Amino acid sequence: MERCSPRDWDVLEITELSKRYTPRGVPAIRGVSFSLAPGEVVGLVGLNGAGKSTTLRVAAGIILPSGGHVRVDGHDIVAEKARASELLGWVPEAPVHDANSRIGPLLDYYAALCSGVPASRPSELLKTWGLDDLARRRFRTLSLGQRMRFAIACAQLQNPRYYLLDEVFNGLDAEGIRAVRQWISAQRDGGSGILLSSHQLGEVQQLADRIVFLHRGNVASVRSREEIAAVGTPAIRITLDRVDPSALELLARIGRVSTRGNQIRLAGPDLDPGTVNAALVSSGYRVLRLEPEEPELESFFLDLVKEAA
Repeated sequence: MERCSPRDWDVLEITELSKRYTPRGVPAIRGVSFSLAPGEVVGLVGLNGAGKSTTLRVAAGIILPSGGHVRVDGHDIVAEKARASELLGWVPEAPVHDANSRIGPLLDYYAALCSGVPASRPSELLKTWGLDDLARRRFRTLSLGQRMRFAIACAQLQNPRYYLLDEVFNGLDAEGIRAVRQWISAQRDGGSGILLSSHQLGEVQQLADRIVFLHRGNVASVRSREEIAAVGTPAIRITLDRVDPSALELLARIGRVSTRGNQIRLAGPDLDPGTVNAALVSSGYRVLRLEPEEPELESFFLDLVKEAA
């Protein structure tokens, strides 16, 4: 099934989006604006309650906005829901389907509701996600990881231009996480735009071209991966022949220290690897490895939250 080639004006655009669940309640999100282009991965991160899932649910047309707009290649998700939805693949944090339905016939049923989906598509997707042997299993008997893989298969039926992924790594083992990571990269390379919300910041940092930081329902910042690397707190990974209190005390005078086995992470604003190495060697330590570390998204995000507090 072929995907339409992206055009210069194709974009998923979120403009001044707000959502209030009760008339007098505090808005879950307000004034949220950003865009997602085909062939791009945008990460959506924030603390619990920041508005990530609300943003995704409104963007997917699952709930109505209180204000603002979501336009998918120019089609409003409210006024032109059917046309806009054809371009979207939605994977919720907690996939819900009829509990007693068998997943093979259920996916066939969903495919029949869509226009232009080949009859072979459902079985191909079940095989892709390692669910072909479970086609006769009822949805309620699936593990959380299997449910998530089934949800991705459902989202792929129409080969959409944009994917909205909410905590898509939930319940997956290491092999499943790697498979989803590779799938996201492949979809981006194939021209799909992907909006990825996850608490697994390492995965977001690895995959996202840009990252939208939500805090208390607002967009606190939108940064590219390169910008985060440029402004994040510098850090150095150090491996010593031995790690003892004296080594940690020495390094603590230079920056913030954390350890894992015989490896030390040293972070600080003005770190010079040569100076650190010389200080350790002169104190009698053998430095087995010392290398700069790319600034972590987690550290950048926590610094941003502190500034916004």
